[in-house]
Amino acid sequence: MTDTRGPSGRDRTGGPPAVWERAARHLHGLGPGPVLDVGCGTGDWADALARWSGRPVVGVDPAPAAPARAGRADAVLVAGLAQALPLAPGAAAAAWLSRVLHHVDDLAAPATELRRVLAPGAPVLVREAFPEFAHTRAYARFFPEGVRAAHGRPTLAHTLAVFADAGFTPRETVPVEEPFADSCTALAARIRRDGDGMLRCLSDAEFARGTERLRAAAGRERRTGVYEPVTDRIDLLVLA
Repeated sequence: MTDTRGPSGRDRTGGPPAVWERAARHLHGLGPGPVLDVGCGTGDWADALARWSGRPVVGVDPAPAAPARAGRADAVLVAGLAQALPLAPGAAAAAWLSRVLHHVDDLAAPATELRRVLAPGAPVLVREAFPEFAHTRAYARFFPEGVRAAHGRPTLAHTLAVFADAGFTPRETVPVEEPFADSCTALAARIRRDGDGMLRCLSDAEFARGTERLRAAAGRERRTGVYEPVTDRIDLLVLA
């Protein structure tokens, strides 16, 4: 599915994405220690979290993209694995995981590690496209067969069970509508089969039919002059 680990979706004022409005309330009044971004990749979310929250942020990734961040870093990135986080017990005030669950073979080890490095009561915020809701994703509207790309990924129910075994309790699970494209016309102009897992799994015929649906929607926009934004559903799971 779409790799939306970075905070690319902004509101119309250029501010933080909608998911931040839900996440921010869980990052108020935290104790000392950094926010931990597990699986930070390029560090885009880590930098954004540091700016928006005003708190120190440490991003952990097997291969953090430190060289490309010269002169623009707001967070510190370190090399490490979710199964062996390079922090002392109780050192982190909160943890953020954005679209990383499907990269981990066994969720139990990261859940146990998060319990170790987080202070008592510290929240874990998981931004994820759970497979139960794949039919609500942006591309599913035009490429419904693409939902099979989510098969085998950690479900919400499985994630809750694994984190419960590690000592976490769910606080809330909230679906968040994030901007995906300014319009069907804009989406049709940028469509690339190799750019998204929901598209890569399609047969040639399925991709052709979906592309035709998307182009038809773009054509209706041009005829009516009404251009509607395309949104994508992402879930925010909060545990503590």
